[in-house]
Amino acid sequence: MYSVFVSYRRSDVPDVATEIADACIDRLGANKVFFDRSTLQPGDQWSSELLVAAELCDVMLVVIGPNWLGEPSKQLTNKLLKRNRLWDKNDYVQQEIESAYMASISNNNIIIPVLVGDTRLPQKKELPMLVNSLFESQVFRLSMHNRAEDIEVLVNYIEKKIPEIESENKQDAKDKIFVTI
Repeated sequence: MYSVFVSYRRSDVPDVATEIADACIDRLGANKVFFDRSTLQPGDQWSSELLVAAELCDVMLVVIGPNWLGEPSKQLTNKLLKRNRLWDKNDYVQQEIESAYMASISNNNIIIPVLVGDTRLPQKKELPMLVNSLFESQVFRLSMHNRAEDIEVLVNYIEKKIPEIESENKQDAKDKIFVTI
C-alpha cells in the first residue's frame, strides 16, 4: 500500500500539491505515493480507492493554502451559521483526513499539515471534530520563496520517519552500484 498520501483541495493550491507529490514520487517511488492525479487510472473506483489509501498510509500530507476551507456548502448554509466545506460529510478532503485520523489511533500513522506561504492553520471552531486532529500535529511551513528547498526538507523527513522507505532506498542505491574491470 502507499506510504505517503497527499491530500489537497483542487480549488486551493493544486500546483504546490503536485510539486510535493512529484518530489515524493521522485525520491520514494510511484508505488509509495498516493496522489489522485498520478495514481488513479481511468475506470478506477476513485472514491473508495481514495479513502482506503488515506486509511492505510503511513504519512498524510495535508496541503493547506488560503482557500483550503472552501466556500460554505449550500447544504450547510443558513442565516445563522455559515460553515465551510469541511463540515459537509460529502467533502472528500474531510473524509480523507477523518480516515487517516481514525486509522492513526491503531496504526500510528502521521498526519502533517503543510501550510503554504502565509496561510494560517484554521481555528478549531472552523473544523469538524475529527478534522481537529490537525491541531495535534506539528505543522510544516512551506515558503513560497524557498519552495523547492522546503519540499526537499519535507521529503527528507518523510524518508527518515518511515524506516522501510529509507532501507528500501538504501538497498536500491546498493543495487545500482556496479564495478567495471
